[in-house]
Amino acid sequence: MKPLPTDLAILNAVYERYYDEFAAYSKDSPSRETKIYVPLDLAAIARDLGVDGDIVFGRFYYDLNNAYSYRRSDGGEVNLFHLEFGEERHCVHFPYAASILARLSDEDRRFRATLTVARLAIAVAIVAALISLASTWVTWNSAGDSHPRSDFNRSDSSLQDRMSSLRSGKSGARLCGHVF
Repeated sequence: MKPLPTDLAILNAVYERYYDEFAAYSKDSPSRETKIYVPLDLAAIARDLGVDGDIVFGRFYYDLNNAYSYRRSDGGEVNLFHLEFGEERHCVHFPYAASILARLSDEDRRFRATLTVARLAIAVAIVAALISLASTWVTWNSAGDSHPRSDFNRSDSSLQDRMSSLRSGKSGARLCGHVF
């Protein structure tokens, strides 16, 4: 499956492609109907992103516009994307798109920083575990016959005495009314 561009990638492509056009707007000799709404060449953006133009159109029209459009307190509506704005087609509210891009970029940086810290923590934990295992292995191998587990199966009379007293009930330990 071909990877789909994220909101961040789409808005970044728009910003990179159209910032100069947005900034060059002049009221004295306007190149479009208004400064804030910039017409997009969705096919060119799609080529930049390596997807079909209808994917980019659908993301703007059905997804991004629905996710980010809102009503102001005075009842006016702010849309991220317009099919038509005057005589121009496929227009984006460029300052608003830039604000959304800034927020998404910040969230992406935070996510990547957190992920990097988590990966470093895992790497440190793995290295610490390997050092601990290596240290234990060296200690056991340098101990000769006094391996920590070499006397594991030997008879321990004090342990046997404690087990016997627990079984006979002489220890006085109680749990839920039962003497152990």
